[in-house]
Amino acid sequence: MGDVFSRISTDDGKGNKMFGIDEDAIKSIESDLASGNEVDLSVLSPEQINGLKEELIAAGDSISLAHAQAISDAAMKYDPQAFKERMDAEAEGIIKEGSAQLDMTSESLEAYTEHLMENNDVLADNKKIAAEVAVESARFSIGLDKLEKALDDNIDTIKKADKTNLDYFESLGEVQSALEDAFGVEIDSDFIESHLEEIQAAATGDIEAVEALRELLAQDIICNVMGVSNFDQLNTDLQTLATDVADMSTDIEVGAVLNDGEFLQKAQNLVTQTGMSVEEA
Repeated sequence: MGDVFSRISTDDGKGNKMFGIDEDAIKSIESDLASGNEVDLSVLSPEQINGLKEELIAAGDSISLAHAQAISDAAMKYDPQAFKERMDAEAEGIIKEGSAQLDMTSESLEAYTEHLMENNDVLADNKKIAAEVAVESARFSIGLDKLEKALDDNIDTIKKADKTNLDYFESLGEVQSALEDAFGVEIDSDFIESHLEEIQAAATGDIEAVEALRELLAQDIICNVMGVSNFDQLNTDLQTLATDVADMSTDIEVGAVLNDGEFLQKAQNLVTQTGMSVEEA
């Protein structure tokens, strides 16, 4: 890579440098690339950016190619059309994968993605994020439908709580699976037995009931991580963080869904964030 920048920095004997890039700018870009920082291309024209990228690609070695990609990524900030085209292409992949996972037509997810972009200012200019929201919204909706059906089919057996009967465990398993599909987290059977009424309310799609169940799930995850059986045993800071996890996405409506992976990850990271031990709890 050094040879590329040396070549670009060298003038032609008449004071003209390759692509007309200022020497200080070249040094700054080279430093950003070497350190892994985001490359600042603000002082370069589109022609200079493309020239630099082409020189790195022509060098052909793995480091130069990686740096060419870094410059290409950074250039998106200065080329809205290129950024849009890239996001649109990634959105198509998300929609295709989501439709296969959810057994939906790609056309229906595409239509919902467009609907979100038209009705949400935050999503209007980024089809990739809109597609992600559309897929997760559909996943959550399908999960709730599955949960409602599982409860309809199995609620009487679960309420009897006859643990000598295999039907009880099969029914509990169906509800557990549906609940995990809807909320994207692992849930144990004890949670279902303790919060059956709240789960039934959430299965109807009532927003307040769903939000309440999310908070209970966050609390349960944290209690499991901390090794305590009662959320009240935890200190105030940890309880506040639990509420933050439950509230980390907005009301469930058009364009707002649970972020499954982040939901679970944040809950499990709360212990690290507070620096609190089980003994301190």
